Amino acid sequence: MDGNGRTTHLITTAILGKAELDLFGIFSFENYYNQNITRYFKAVGLEGDYYQLKESIDFTHWLEDFADGILDELTRVGKSLPSKMSPAPRLEPHHKKILDYIVKHGSITQREYGDISPRSLAARKQNFEQLLDLELIEVKGTGRGTYYVRGKA
Repeated sequence: MDGNGRTTHLITTAILGKAELDLFGIFSFENYYNQNITRYFKAVGLEGDYYQLKESIDFTHWLEDFADGILDELTRVGKSLPSKMSPAPRLEPHHKKILDYIVKHGSITQREYGDISPRSLAARKQNFEQLLDLELIEVKGTGRGTYYVRGKA
């Protein structure tokens, strides 16, 4: 409201952080705006007392410049990231149940997982496959002697 850009940038970053888009470690909005201060102040566009001007203020140009700043910084950061980067796997509660059991007991079998989970046999097998693919667990033994231990990942 008072035209303080730093406050606006901080609040925007806080809103994005609350939405689990923590950008502080990735970029700063100031990088874009500091490259051309004149353009930034033209985008802000008004001088004088806000309360005298508030009925005639059109924030469209400023919002466009602000959005351009976000897009410019995200593009810059995107170019610095490895080309084949995938997000960290999201473990579901049933995956965590398997891993917690292994931590507590050293290993887990299909039967033990069935005792602690209401999931179907097919779903339980799929859970083990997903954790194997992520290298969070390793399979040991064969047939009825199959069990799973913590992986190297």
